[in-house]
Amino acid sequence: MRLRVRKELEKAQERKIISLKGSLISGGYTDIIHIDDEDEQYHINFFSTERKAEALMLIRILSKKMLLQLLLNYNSLKRRQPQAAFFRMGINVYN
Repeated sequence: MRLRVRKELEKAQERKIISLKGSLISGGYTDIIHIDDEDEQYHINFFSTERKAEALMLIRILSKKMLLQLLLNYNSLKRRQPQAAFFRMGINVYN
């Protein structure tokens, strides 16, 4: 699985990404997450797992929680579309 993560994140966003990756490791979905550069704006975090469907579900659940926190924490996002807030997190998931 691959996670496309923006390189320049705010501190709160960085903590959420680290928490997400920690949850994947501590949940036994993978032992290690590799990081590679995609370009000047993005890193690719990738790992292999035999539990792809479960890992994807965990990523979606945690991403939705992060999105909700962003919406609650950033009052200026209240008028924007939820997709804009999700993009602001800097995560794209690829199987």
